[in-house]
Amino acid sequence: VTMRLQELGYDLPEPVPFGRLQSLILVLIAEQNDAIANYKPSSVFESRYRLDNLVLSNPDMVQFKTKEEWRAEGLPFEAKVKEVRQVPGKTIPPKALTFSKLAGIVSKQGIKAKRMKDLFQKMYEDSILSYPRTDDNYISPEQFNEMLPLVDNILDIIGMPTAPFTHRTARPTHVKEGTAHGALRPGLVLPQSLEYLDATYGKGAGTIYKVVAQRFLMMFLEDTEWIRHEYETVGTTPVFSGSVKVITKQGVTDPEEEDSTDVVTLLPDLSKMAELYPHEIKSKRPETPTVNWLMNQLDKLDVGTGATRVSTFANISGESAKYPVNDGKSLTLRTLGQIGALSARGTIIGSADGTRKIQALADVVKDGGSYDEAYEVFTQIIAADIATIDKLIE
Repeated sequence: VTMRLQELGYDLPEPVPFGRLQSLILVLIAEQNDAIANYKPSSVFESRYRLDNLVLSNPDMVQFKTKEEWRAEGLPFEAKVKEVRQVPGKTIPPKALTFSKLAGIVSKQGIKAKRMKDLFQKMYEDSILSYPRTDDNYISPEQFNEMLPLVDNILDIIGMPTAPFTHRTARPTHVKEGTAHGALRPGLVLPQSLEYLDATYGKGAGTIYKVVAQRFLMMFLEDTEWIRHEYETVGTTPVFSGSVKVITKQGVTDPEEEDSTDVVTLLPDLSKMAELYPHEIKSKRPETPTVNWLMNQLDKLDVGTGATRVSTFANISGESAKYPVNDGKSLTLRTLGQIGALSARGTIIGSADGTRKIQALADVVKDGGSYDEAYEVFTQIIAADIATIDKLIE
């Protein structure tokens, strides 16, 4: 890309960023900012029933542009409701953080990706934290037995009470054989305090340690048990359905779970009638592109690893003009980043599918597969992308 633009007489301060993962990052940021710029709030209204905290809906309802246009279309304005089933369930602790999720969380507290990476590495070298570039989200039985005696001490360091952390046996979801380095966790060397970490390694070290420790130690909390009560309307065509959840034993909460509006302390009063009403469905404004947002997108797309996502982003982001990505409260692209995003659109390398395909090729070679076959496919990808870029520049 850089050579093609230079041939056309453009004077570029730095090479145009282009490559697996970094191109995808630029495209994601550009598309999200475009979506925000083009967003126009809107609403539609559809028929639903409401009984106390219970809302019942049907996916086939006609939607109206305004509340004034809404019509019941033959539905009764009141309907009886019956309970059709009770489904017990439980919420277990989430897995330990990946390196990229850690970067997203601490970015909210002003710690940039590059600084987080550097601080973590320093603490790892002193056994304060575990190996950062792990792909594991669980630990081995041996690692569990190493950590178990340290749980109360670590809780004291990060300022959390020990009373709720009563699950002191290994969970099969979090502890199993086959791990290499194990999930991100506190190291076997315990720091004096979070303030000591900041003073020794630099501002932000204590925050990083606390976030890693809080998430890892969640495996020692008890499960949350609940019952989902499911309901249907009686005498309506079509049938409307809904549910509420009642907590029967409060334990762990999942920090990545969106706030649930269906958790209630009192069940709906079935002696009363549900009322029909026009339910407003508002369009959702595209989320602001932050580091946390970006890392979540890369995780959902299953591209890169926790470590490569952080290192790639750290290499192309910063507050000075030489970086393609402006890493402020929200992520924006400078001119070089915009050129990189524009160049990557429509290319194989700049897409999530292409990124996964290239990674799969590398994994085949890593596992002893044919280098020649992988090289041939990769050469074809490069040739196709060069043709796409040439056509774009022309």
